[in-house]
Amino acid sequence: MQLLSRILLTGTLLMCGAFVASAQTPPPKPPCEGPPFPPYGAVGTNGSLATWRQEELVNWRPTGCLGWSGPSLSVVALADEFRFSGSLDDLLARLGALQSYPSIRYWSTTRKRWRALVTSASVIAGAGGPNTRASLDASDFAVGKDNFYAETTEESGRTDYRLHVLARRGESVVVASENLTPVTVLGLTIFGPLAMQSVIFLDRRGPDLWGFYSIVRTASGTSRLASGREASFLNRQAALFRYLAGLPTDLEPPVAR
Repeated sequence: MQLLSRILLTGTLLMCGAFVASAQTPPPKPPCEGPPFPPYGAVGTNGSLATWRQEELVNWRPTGCLGWSGPSLSVVALADEFRFSGSLDDLLARLGALQSYPSIRYWSTTRKRWRALVTSASVIAGAGGPNTRASLDASDFAVGKDNFYAETTEESGRTDYRLHVLARRGESVVVASENLTPVTVLGLTIFGPLAMQSVIFLDRRGPDLWGFYSIVRTASGTSRLASGREASFLNRQAALFRYLAGLPTDLEPPVAR
């Protein structure tokens, strides 16, 4: 969600918690195209994460399963595995439990401490609409249904999002999210509407074993002021994965200090 949508991209590769520069990073490849890149990290690691700058994406065209159009300014992808004994509906209920999002903590690289990801989150009637309920149910994650939610942070105030399911079959689902209202900081627009788009793939990969793959891009409408905060955004993404995996979100060490 917002955590995934706020990631900027720098052309580095993160494997098991360490930054590794790579001039030969393959293009983004989500699981709907076959074995993904980056590949799934093993349970108990920090997973695999790759990022790409605009110049590395000139010849890349997003696969149709992402539902994206137009040029990409930056892309990030995170892949990991985790243990979970419940069903897909149980995982979706956890993803949709917006009232729990203020309990998610990430490491702030600027303030050098663990902070709440958001101060509040709830389901809304539509962009600019009032709050309607505290969470999304598993049944809300249905193909063709639009869901709307709002998140509030200390820095940006309220931002409204649309969430919809691109595909769902058996014990796998593809969930997309995009910002409908601008993300502003100190009155300046950092991300215009639809400038942050994310897709999450969740699928059962074995008995009590699940795969998590997220891919996020920034598109037209992203301000240059958004650059230079890569480590913070990486920590936010890791926090969402840890939350879904049932791990302490402020588990040491953070992905990036």
